[in-house]
Order: sequence, then C-alpha cells, then structure tokens
Amino acid sequence: MRRYLRLSRWLAILLVCSMLAPWWMALRPATAQPNVVVGWFHILWYDGPPGSGLQGEQYWLDTDQGDSYRLLIDPKLFVPFGGVLALNRQRVKITTDALPAAAPGPLRVQSIALEQIGQPEPQLTGAQPWVNLLCKFSDIPAEPQPLSYFEGLMGNAYPQLDHYWRQVSYNTINLTGSASRNWKTLPHPRSHYMTGTSINLTALFNDCTAIHDADVYFPNFVGINLMFNETLEGPCNCAWGGSRTATLDGVTKNYRVTWEPPWGYNNQGVLAHEMGHGWGWPHSSGPYGATYDSRWDVMSDLWGNCPPYHPTYGCVGQGTISYHLGVLAPWIPSSRIFVPALNTVTTIEIERLHQPLSGTSYLMARIPIPNSSQFYTVEARRLTGYDGNLPGEAIIIHHVDAARSSDAWVVDADGDLDGDCDGADSNCDPDDAGARWLPGETFLDAANNIRVQVNALTATGFSVTITYGNPLSCGNTGALFRVERATGNVCADGSFNAGGADVAEYVRVSEEVSPGDVLELDPSRPGHYRKARGPYSTFVAGVVSSVPGVILGARGQPEGRALLALLGRVPVKATTEGGPIRPGDLLTSASKMGYAMRCESLNRCEGAIVGKALQALDQGEDVILVLLMR
Repeated sequence: MRRYLRLSRWLAILLVCSMLAPWWMALRPATAQPNVVVGWFHILWYDGPPGSGLQGEQYWLDTDQGDSYRLLIDPKLFVPFGGVLALNRQRVKITTDALPAAAPGPLRVQSIALEQIGQPEPQLTGAQPWVNLLCKFSDIPAEPQPLSYFEGLMGNAYPQLDHYWRQVSYNTINLTGSASRNWKTLPHPRSHYMTGTSINLTALFNDCTAIHDADVYFPNFVGINLMFNETLEGPCNCAWGGSRTATLDGVTKNYRVTWEPPWGYNNQGVLAHEMGHGWGWPHSSGPYGATYDSRWDVMSDLWGNCPPYHPTYGCVGQGTISYHLGVLAPWIPSSRIFVPALNTVTTIEIERLHQPLSGTSYLMARIPIPNSSQFYTVEARRLTGYDGNLPGEAIIIHHVDAARSSDAWVVDADGDLDGDCDGADSNCDPDDAGARWLPGETFLDAANNIRVQVNALTATGFSVTITYGNPLSCGNTGALFRVERATGNVCADGSFNAGGADVAEYVRVSEEVSPGDVLELDPSRPGHYRKARGPYSTFVAGVVSSVPGVILGARGQPEGRALLALLGRVPVKATTEGGPIRPGDLLTSASKMGYAMRCESLNRCEGAIVGKALQALDQGEDVILVLLMR
C-alpha cells in the first residue's frame, strides 16, 4: 500500500509540472539570436574644405536586396584581415545583434567574415571611364559651372584629369570614354537629404543616378562623379569618395563614386583626391595625428602646394606616393620595386617617382619590418610634372602600417613615430628638412637593423645604400676564397702570403721621394708628407715602401702620391751620423734629409722613433733593413 501511495505522489507531481511547463517557457527571457547579413563592404572617406582639417571614414554594407547600411565596427575586427583595406569592395558576411527598422541603419557589427562568392575585383589598368552627373537640389536653381567645364575637366591636356591619371599611373590607366551629363533637378530640396549632422548619401546617389538614367548606360562606366550645386552638410561641408554596389540598367556591379560640392569640383586636386578614394586609397600623413599635413601626396595636403592656382581648374594636385602606386594600385611593376634580402647591404639607384626617364630602373624600395606586416617605402621625389611644387627634391621614406586609418606616415628625422605631436618632437612638420633625406644623411631603425643611406643625387633620382639585417662578414659558404658582392669583402679560409713584408698606404707628398726615404708630416701643407728634415723630428711618420705586402688607400690616381710603409720590415736609407748602427738599435731621423740614424738618447727620441735596426751599418751611408715601430 505504501509503495502505491508513493507512486501516486510522483505521478501527481509530474502532472502538475507538465501543466506548468508552457507557462514557464513563456515567462523565460528569450536568448537573442544574432542576425546574419550578407553584402558588399565599402569604405567611404570624407574630406572637409581647406583649412578645416575635418576628415574621416565610414563603413557601409550594400545588400543584394538593394539596402545600404552604415556599419559600426570595432577596429579590432579588422586585425585578422591585416587592416580594413583588405575588406574594401569585398563580399562579406556580418552578424549584428539587431536589424534597424530601415536602411541606412546603422548596424552594430559583432563579427565579420569574407564570403567566397562574388565577383573578382577588376584590374586597375586600361580605360577607366567615369561619368559626371550634374544634379541640382529642387530648391536651389544655381548652376555653378557649365557642362563644358566638366567635359574639359576630364580631358587630356594639362591639368585635366585624363592627363593627370595617365602621367601618375605611368600610362597604365586613362579616362578614355568618360562623359558628362548636364544639370538636372533632383526630386527633393536640399533639406530632404541633410538633417543636422547627418547626410543621406544613399538617397543622393539613388536620386542623382535616377534623373540621369535615360541619358546614361551606367555599366559602360567604372566610376560616377555626383556633382551638386550646393554644399553637402552632414559631419562637415565635405567632399566624399569611395565606392558603392548598385544595380543600374539591369546590371549589378561595384562603382567607384564621389560626392562633390562646388568647392570640390572647382579644384582639380580635390576631384583627383576623391577619385583616389574611389581607387581605394586611404589618406597618408605625417606621424603627428594630422591628416592633411604631407605635401608629398595628393591624398594628404593638397592645399600646401597652392598657390599657384590654375586659372580654370583651381588647385592642381601633386603626384601620389609609392605605397599607392606600387602596393595598392599597383602600377609599378614588381621588377621596379627593390625588396632587400635579409642580412644584405645593397647600393641601388632609385629614379624619380613621377615622370621617370628609364623603363627599367627601380622606382621604389619596399623594406619589410621583421616579425610584422609593416614595412618602409623609399622613393625619390624631384620637381617635375605634377610634383613641380613639392617642398624640395629628396628621398622620402614612409612607415606603412595597414592597421592605422592613415596607412603611410612620413618618416621625419626631427620627429618620431609615436603618433602624436608633443614636447618630445622638435617640430611637427613632415615637409621640412627633417623629412627630406639628402646625400650624406642616413635613416636608421636600430631596433630592426634597417639603414637607408643616401649617397648622391643622380641625373633623375638618388643613389642609396640599404642595409637590411646583420650582413655577415666572411660568412661560411663552403668556398675557400670568396668575394661578397654586397659588401666587396674578400674572404679566405687560409693565410695571405705576400711578396713584401710591410703594410703601406698611399699618401700625398709635397716633393719627389723614393723608396727608403724617411718621411714626416709637412707642416706647411696639411695632408701632405715630405722627407724628414733635421734630427729627432717629432713629425716623423714612416718610410717610403719598396715592395709592400699590403697596400691601403689604393683608390684614385697614384700621381702626386707615395706608398708610406706604416708597419713591418722595410729597407731604409741610414747614416752613421749618430754613431755605428747595430741590430736592435732604435733609429730616428738624421740631419740629412730623408735619412735615419741611431738614437743616442731615449729622452731625445721620444715621439721621434722610426723603428728598430735589423742590420748593422759601421760607417757612412747605406740602405739597411728596419722593423717599423710606433
């Protein structure tokens, strides 16, 4: 009976639990499931008007459903990819904690991964046609420039943009096929697209392309310049550049896009800068936290090289840096990029980066920083072509780290790489003499064993010597005798057997001398030597060699020079003026010019010793063998 009662109790408990379970599950808080969104990742850069210093970048996702979302991403999520540029214009999958009610978002990203599907990025070569779309806000009738201005802006005469990009890219790309479409009115007033500190770039893109759709077959173009008749507010009165994925005329593709206010397209350099963002290039800068401070790059301080201004196209852009041309584009072929092998010393000529005359010489050096993805670039800049208004002619070095928003920082000798401008820096100018590496100057990264020595100015560039790592002197290669190409060192695994018995050096002489003459410094001609004059001369330096075993200072012409024996055994002209000479006697200079004699007193001979006699001389004058001493 007891067993029956216990069983009945358990059955009752189970029945109650089963009845309460739905209520319990309903009352439990639901676990948020991440939302997955797939689309194309794009970087949009914005640039404020001259003097504002305003700049930044935004990240966007264009989905297959036609929605565009702004992304809020912790920069740490870019680290596995080596920096955000690796994601630009790539198809990605993101997870987010919640989807907004409607685009443009924003989406707060929890994770991001590359999708394997998607179109490959087209090569940046050949014709790259852009279309200029002129769009007026419905409440602003002004037309700041006529259609003919924009048609000319894309032309092939200096400083029009087809001419500019042909020259900057070494004729790798051109803007052939570009077009411009006349002013048309947007469906909304300016206030519809801009509210407070926000700007609806997607609406501007969609509406501006829509009103021109009947006149443009968009798939024929790689890029779209959206030209507006009034300033673009939002985070600043900015010009914008980057890319978007759009379906136009039935074709979905990635377009390079700029959004231009009047101050942007009125200056050729601004449009070149924003088109550079369209190519996918970030800003470059000095190492001080400012963006627009490097006059070496159109992607940094454009305005520092103006005036002069072009009468039609305003401030004209300078060239760009080798990081963009040789790594991101890339328009410099690998055969013209010098990458040093570890533990080597190499002297090369780097030709000027823009308008080079040779078709084969190096245009840049790329020096990897060991145990990292960072590197240095070395380039030669000369005042030619679009570089005509640079701060000067010099070797320019950049430190590149793709984890920064400005990948390339100018290496400034009177600054540092700490990323700020503080009292530890002599100044904060990446354009001054400290940033211009000239002949006789050497950049040294001691921690990474990297040295760049500027040797000389050449006809169209600079000669530099690059030391990378710790070059081994006479490393063991298995050969008994070897000459190192990089250093010129001669190495042997045995003894050096020479016919002579002294070490001699070529020196300049101020009079005719002959082997065996004792020489002294010529006090009347610094840097020259003459026959010793007078006994116990403290100017005594050595003896003219007869058959040296080793010769130093052999470069250059021998005229006006003599081989001065410094160490070893050498024949010497001697006289018994100081008494007979016995082997072991110390010798000093004699009163007869160029001769040696026995030293009678050590006190008198201090600082005037020629050497120690190895042969005897009883009387008169003769040539005896002497061991030179110091």
